[in-house]
Amino acid sequence: MRAGQQAIWLPLLVAAQSALAADFAGSGVLRAEREVTARSEKLLQRWNAATSQEVKQLGGRSASVVEVRAGSERFIVRQPKRVLNNDKEVRGLTQCLRVNRAQQILAAKLEEPAMVPAAVRATVPATSTNLSPLQPDLEVMVMQHAGKAKSANEAPYEWIRAVSEHQRLAAAVVDLFSEQRDRKMENILVRRDGRIRLIDPDKSFGQQQGAIYRSEFFAGGVLGYETTQATFANLPQPMRETIGAVAQSSLVALAETFGLLKPEAQRMRSHARRVRKIGLTAAIDEYVATLGPLHPPR
Repeated sequence: MRAGQQAIWLPLLVAAQSALAADFAGSGVLRAEREVTARSEKLLQRWNAATSQEVKQLGGRSASVVEVRAGSERFIVRQPKRVLNNDKEVRGLTQCLRVNRAQQILAAKLEEPAMVPAAVRATVPATSTNLSPLQPDLEVMVMQHAGKAKSANEAPYEWIRAVSEHQRLAAAVVDLFSEQRDRKMENILVRRDGRIRLIDPDKSFGQQQGAIYRSEFFAGGVLGYETTQATFANLPQPMRETIGAVAQSSLVALAETFGLLKPEAQRMRSHARRVRKIGLTAAIDEYVATLGPLHPPR
């Protein structure tokens, strides 16, 4: 290309890239943010209006998890374990809510708005006496209940096979971009119709505590995507648009859009750029190679 042609096309290319980033931080993401905020507000209203009647302990390694029933309403309530580093919280309630919101927005931009359940910070009512082990006035993470979904390790084979390729790809991108390190089968919910829900965002963005699992949505996993993803062009167009916009965005805009810390936004953008350059599968393999020893699939 001649110098004169470069002088003409370079500003146009820069303008196009800027427009893409602006669109990402504009109406599309704002719409996703509004939807996530609306879901969260509705969930909090339902929690505050509920009269709790029954609590079922669900266990959990990285958080104490219970199901709270209040008439026809059901909620999942988590108490994430708090981990400090130099007196700063690196894992806990605030971190889990931050990652959950970022995953919700990303999933919505990947055209899977229901994939990540809504979650809010809430307080156990001071008048509650029947919510043991939850204590009155305790701050908790209240999550949207997934209804009749089953844990993927308990779901019938037909339910697993009903999970669409689009969901598998979107979940793989979510897990890569948020560096989800605990996406074993127990942390995936599946419905009879094949719809999935991603739960337990505790281990993400470099969290190293405990066993590390390779996401079951990565190629080769039980719920791994099955299409060839050798190049960026293999992804569906809407996914390419979102990933391309993440790759082009500034760290400040990305952190603000997703509610992330700047180092987390930097990790997300780095993965987007690698996917755009070498394709989803190679980018995942490159990332997994940095994790060290992996826990065998459960």
